[in-house]
Amino acid sequence: MAEFALTDDDPDAAEHWVRIILWQMRLLDCIVDGDTLNERLFSLLDAAPLPVQREIIFCLPDILGDKQHHAAALKLSELLKTNFQLTAAIMEALDSLSLENALRAEVCQHMLQTLNRAPPEYLPVIVSFLISSDEPIENLVKVVAGLRQKLDLNPGDGLDGSNQVLILSALRSGALRSQKLADIWLKAIANSCSLSELGPLDVAILLVLYSFIPGPKKRIQYVLRNRIKAGVVTEALIEKTFSIFLAAINEYIGSAVGIATTLLKSPDPAVSYIGSVWFKLMLIHLKCYQSQSVILELLLLIGTGGISISGLALGVLAGVESRHLLQHTVLLMGLLDNLHDMNLIQVGQVMDLLCSLVYGDGIDSVHQDEIHMLIRKQLSSYNDILKQKGVVGAVMAIKHMATTESDAQEDILSSSSTDDNHLSERASRAKDLFDLVVERVQNSVTCVGLLYDQLAAAVCSCHTLDITFLKWIAEKTIDKFQNYYVKEFTEVSQEGCPQFFLDSLDDCEDAICVNIEGVLKKEKSQMGIRTLSDQSLCVMAPLFRLLRSLHFRIATNLDSVDGLLGCSVAMPKNITNLIDDFPELNCDEQIFILDSLFYCINWFREIVSAFSFLSDQEIQIKVLNRIENIISLQQLLAKGLHYAKSLNYKPPHCHFCADAEQPLQEKVRKPAAKKKAGKGKGARKGRKKCAGDTSVTDLNATGPDRPPCDVTGKVDLSAYKCYFRELDMEVFVSLSKTLVMDRKDVKEGEPVIYPSGLLFLLEDYVAKLDHCLPSTVKRISCLATCRQVASVTYVLYSNLDRIATPRIAHRAVKLLTYILKKLESTAEYCQALLDSNDGIYDGPEMFKEGSAEVKLCYSMLLQSIACTLDWSGFHSRSYTALLKDCLCVIASRQNKEVAKAKLIKELVMVSCEYFFQYASRTLYLTSAENLVRVMQALSNFLPAEAEPKRKLAEMCLGFLSRQWYTLDGLPERGTVYNHQIESLVKTYFTNVPDRLSVISTTAELVKNEVQTIQNKDSCLDKFPTIDKSNFPILYRNLWCALGNATGEALKSSVGNASKFEIWHSVCSTMSVLTGIIKQRDHRTNLHAYIQQSQVILKLFLSDGMPVLEALLKSKCADVISMLKVLQVTTRYLHALCISTKREKMARLTNYVPVVRRTLEALIFRVKGMLVANNSADAFWMGNLKNKTIKGEEILTQDMTSSEQYDNNEEEEEEEGLLEDDLNSQKDKDASDHESSMSEGF
Repeated sequence: MAEFALTDDDPDAAEHWVRIILWQMRLLDCIVDGDTLNERLFSLLDAAPLPVQREIIFCLPDILGDKQHHAAALKLSELLKTNFQLTAAIMEALDSLSLENALRAEVCQHMLQTLNRAPPEYLPVIVSFLISSDEPIENLVKVVAGLRQKLDLNPGDGLDGSNQVLILSALRSGALRSQKLADIWLKAIANSCSLSELGPLDVAILLVLYSFIPGPKKRIQYVLRNRIKAGVVTEALIEKTFSIFLAAINEYIGSAVGIATTLLKSPDPAVSYIGSVWFKLMLIHLKCYQSQSVILELLLLIGTGGISISGLALGVLAGVESRHLLQHTVLLMGLLDNLHDMNLIQVGQVMDLLCSLVYGDGIDSVHQDEIHMLIRKQLSSYNDILKQKGVVGAVMAIKHMATTESDAQEDILSSSSTDDNHLSERASRAKDLFDLVVERVQNSVTCVGLLYDQLAAAVCSCHTLDITFLKWIAEKTIDKFQNYYVKEFTEVSQEGCPQFFLDSLDDCEDAICVNIEGVLKKEKSQMGIRTLSDQSLCVMAPLFRLLRSLHFRIATNLDSVDGLLGCSVAMPKNITNLIDDFPELNCDEQIFILDSLFYCINWFREIVSAFSFLSDQEIQIKVLNRIENIISLQQLLAKGLHYAKSLNYKPPHCHFCADAEQPLQEKVRKPAAKKKAGKGKGARKGRKKCAGDTSVTDLNATGPDRPPCDVTGKVDLSAYKCYFRELDMEVFVSLSKTLVMDRKDVKEGEPVIYPSGLLFLLEDYVAKLDHCLPSTVKRISCLATCRQVASVTYVLYSNLDRIATPRIAHRAVKLLTYILKKLESTAEYCQALLDSNDGIYDGPEMFKEGSAEVKLCYSMLLQSIACTLDWSGFHSRSYTALLKDCLCVIASRQNKEVAKAKLIKELVMVSCEYFFQYASRTLYLTSAENLVRVMQALSNFLPAEAEPKRKLAEMCLGFLSRQWYTLDGLPERGTVYNHQIESLVKTYFTNVPDRLSVISTTAELVKNEVQTIQNKDSCLDKFPTIDKSNFPILYRNLWCALGNATGEALKSSVGNASKFEIWHSVCSTMSVLTGIIKQRDHRTNLHAYIQQSQVILKLFLSDGMPVLEALLKSKCADVISMLKVLQVTTRYLHALCISTKREKMARLTNYVPVVRRTLEALIFRVKGMLVANNSADAFWMGNLKNKTIKGEEILTQDMTSSEQYDNNEEEEEEEGLLEDDLNSQKDKDASDHESSMSEGF
């Protein structure tokens, strides 16, 4: 062969002769010297030309004996490092050699080292060999780890998309041949805990596996969701995957769309966000015919995915630049056919998307005509809902018509003219459409209000609107507002009663007044006559919102409208006295007064939203005064609504995206509950029946001096929250102002906030945080109708929902500094109350005037902190930096040095210390509940640390060891109180160290004290919060805690000895709890007993009995002792089962079969344990007398088919166990047994 291979001038001839010789060698029966042959063949490989080398390598497995396979494999793997042209031949030869696992692993390691240097065209062959199906698991684990680390598929250096696809196809084939490969790779991805451990290849592998494995698809989805929540799969990783594996994504487009859809549907915001990013990247990077499938999937989600999913899908389309969607305009225009099934929110999203595509530069006008025709048709409809959709669509069309480039904006700004002739062509078209909308909706209050609100939102969100067009609208708006709603102060003072004037009295002659009373009188007088709805008071607040949005966008300030902040408001004269005499007024007068109050409150709310963010001190003082005005007016309104509960009164509209539901009469009749009393404000002391103007000074003088809980005859205004204008997030800048408890301490000209104003802001702030920063994943049911969704969410938080959740979280963290300052101030006030009353919680001064509001502020401040810390986003790595900032703010209040460390563990520890000190200054049970929530949120950041849990348990124990009083000074009672106590009990038993010991000790204390609670006023000495009415709460939670603690203790225990100690403690505690139930056999207690005890007995059967069986020989006396203790529980359970059927306790009957099976299984396990130890004669059988839980013997044994269990329900086995060491029984006669247990299971 060497002669032919090295000397023949014709390569083809040499290859031919070598092939003939090798073929003959393959057929040899016996090789005398295989090692020498092996050496000669490899020597020839070094010098032979490439074709000959391939032929020799192909034949090696058939020529060499098994003994030479080891050396041949090593030489071939070394040869691969120097000559990659032989890759295919070497891979085939290695695959045919008989290699041991260790040698194969060694060869694989050689192969992995060549991955970085191997030419791209040979990588698929190498990968195929590495993942061959006959690889053992331990080798595959190393191979997968090596591939994840070494396989670099970045485009470049000859590696194109086709090679990527071939490599992934090889991996796909390997996974098809062996499920082990898929399992190992998925496990490796699931165990990745850092960003560096997961790469684009892993994401590509998930696509590959998702494409052909129908069963584990849910597992792939689960792994991906978990890694997203852990912050390992990030937006950057997905973007990198698309930049590297675009060809592979094209190949597996179905998998990519399926995974993206699954992620988008997830209720977790972090997961759905990655799904939206995935969809956006597909629309950006994929070619037209492939991205079409993505568009179709999104359209399917919009049509069938429910309200939340369709909103996310529309958000995906809205987040992609128009140039990526232009080619799909025809498909997307099909959304117009579904508008009739959508609510106004979805209509706005769809029209915003389509108008962005249709009204771009150089776009064909065919689709524009289609949209114009639809808008005109909807605006001309007599159906109010269709007309509202037309308004929303028109606003979106105007928004995109009037957009200009930045260069054009500069030219426009240079011109101050707003004449129609100076408008651009696009702006002129927008103007014409605007005029059309105003003309068509002028007779519909809802449509006019919706138009103004939608336009204001468009002006605030779009920064490229034509300034000239905005100036034109602003001029029309200001003229309309002045003509309809504003009059001169002197003119109004002659006809009506201007009130709430904040400006200097010297300016009265030139002052203006918002004429609410005059406009409302005009509306009432013209009722039934066709009038223009754009002059209604209902649209005054939306019109002003549009006006101030336009002026701020044009001039970046509100100087031109700031006169409205301090101007007076025309209201009915002597409105306070009118409310006092409300029952004496006729129906029309009552409605007029209530309407006036609603309009004035909403006007002030809109004013506060407009000017809160301005830093001017004078403006800030006026804003805070307006907040006080709102509070005072709400007091009057609450009182008036109480008197008007028979009117079936419906307040005027203030939200126009959906109809707000009328408050239920039950809510109106219900007086303010003690628990929620903070939402109504206190009654005014010393009513004055004198005549005269009711100025802002008068109303403030009647402010919330008494706690809301003292007020009777007022409704809870939370039932009317849909009739109040939404406050913007900028309003909460007022939380930064200094808190003053006593109005006498205020310096003139200093912006301060009082407890009443602080409480008003905090209630709204907490509601917004609950909506935007959920502690758990919330999703509106897909079964909810569009109207329900709009009523519940959009009506109350339409402006808030336009702000991204992370932005709201950032704002909450920024406000945290001021909230903590207020918390410290209110805590100092509470401490002063305690000190002045010598630490007596029901002392005479503990409930003095004004104290209730401060206590409620203290509670709401803690609740706002809890809402911020409870945000689920803080548990994602994406927001770790924000979490550190949040914890630094808290820790700096306690220790500024530690706050600089920026270590989450230290920050959490210091924060726990900071909040722990507030426990002694907490005087209101709701405040205690919120403080516990704060501590729980902090401990959740360090679930493995014991110290935060210890502090939390200590805090709960302190709260449970105190008597609590309402804001009136009465002892706390009722359902809400019981729920709060149960929450404290659960938290205490969950977080206390050495849970089993604490539960056992607590059960003993309760058993000794349970007889002391004989009436409703008596309570436990250990827990003064537990009385006769709520004792079942403690008893039920003792059982639940015992079951949970047992399971956790068993998981952490090692060895039978430690498990035996656990079960001995558990059985003792169960016998104590049985003793308690014998003294307090209330039905609720019996339910807890039968429900929870059988759970623990089942666990005892599966985990405890094997321990007893193993220790019976060595610890016979201890085992018997524990069984005797356990008999106390099992015998009472037996009696309870009898009493349940005898007394027909329906709630307990369902548990009887399960309990009986458990008891029977326990008996046979004990028998089996004795038989296994050669002591089968150590038990005997007999009939156990049936007794009730009262100990009464059942004399008649009536047997019916319904009362039988396995044809012998009343017969019970009784067994005796020797107390002697049963190990010695093997050599003794059965007659030696002298003592046995006389009690039976």
